[in-house]
Amino acid sequence: AERTRHSMQTYGIWDTAFESRMKIIEGDLVLPQLGLSDDRYAALCDEVEAIYHAAAAVNWIRPYAGLRGTNVFGTRELLRIACTSKPKPFHFVSSAAVCYSTWGPREVSESDDVNPYLHGLHLGYAQSKCVAESLVRHAAERGLPVTIHRPSLISGDRASGVSNADDLLSKLFKGLIQMEVAPDLDLSLDCCPVDYVADAIVHLTTGYMPSNIFHLVNPAPR
Repeated sequence: AERTRHSMQTYGIWDTAFESRMKIIEGDLVLPQLGLSDDRYAALCDEVEAIYHAAAAVNWIRPYAGLRGTNVFGTRELLRIACTSKPKPFHFVSSAAVCYSTWGPREVSESDDVNPYLHGLHLGYAQSKCVAESLVRHAAERGLPVTIHRPSLISGDRASGVSNADDLLSKLFKGLIQMEVAPDLDLSLDCCPVDYVADAIVHLTTGYMPSNIFHLVNPAPR
């Protein structure tokens, strides 16, 4: 609870009214039943009405094997909760990085299954998200209501500009300013504001939508 409170205070969005709306459960994504006792796990499966899965080990250096525990096995454990007792809608936050396979098509639509092009993904993080997506899609094929959201790089809030000072973009820009240089790269930088991504996920999961996979990308990349 203190971690959540401190994080929200850092971003300037904390409100004491949130205290009564939060219920913290200590567990571990990589452990069977999240490391919970049988009774606590059964109660959780009965109480939860929907799952929004945005937890992940975000690392652009570690290989797939180093991220599989949290990003793949963790998704599997939460899918088990979604399928235990009453079925629960499962909303998975993936990444647009799953679309960047060197073996895949140049254009990837929201209806495309990217798993056949897994071996063309050269980023362990993207590989882990692709495999996790496959688990979610299989659950959908068996009748579980799911959505998959593929955001691009997430940047600061549209109004305040507040963002995660420890993420890749912030560290990159800070380093460039300190070194007084700029990269000469043939690269399109696709970033979406964090409040846009959050609003879109809420909107797309609280009403009927004809699709269950959504690309949250910027129509005007830099």
